[in-house]
Amino acid sequence: MSVAQVDSVRFAAVTTSATNTTLIAAVAGKSIVVLNACFTISGTAPAATFRSGASTLITGAFTGPTAVGSALMCPLNGSRLSPLFSTAKGESLDVVLPAATLFAGFITYTLEDAQ
Repeated sequence: MSVAQVDSVRFAAVTTSATNTTLIAAVAGKSIVVLNACFTISGTAPAATFRSGASTLITGAFTGPTAVGSALMCPLNGSRLSPLFSTAKGESLDVVLPAATLFAGFITYTLEDAQ
């Protein structure tokens, strides 16, 4: 059994309305392991999909209500033993949004030496 090297828990506040955004920059030789996330999405057709780097989807779309002034609140909870999801080694954590969508919240994560 191999044991991965894990660093301390980190926090990132995120706000974007761009269609493709790097939320957490890539770190050479490390995977970004998402432990918790809490975010809102709002817009005319709100949705958010997380991606490892430029092309690999790591979640399905989180979709929100389309009524003006409405927002979807997504509190997601994991742990070091049961993380929500992770990127491939050396890739950034990105979010993909449709046009006219606001994404705001926070992510807690660790950087892990993938074995």
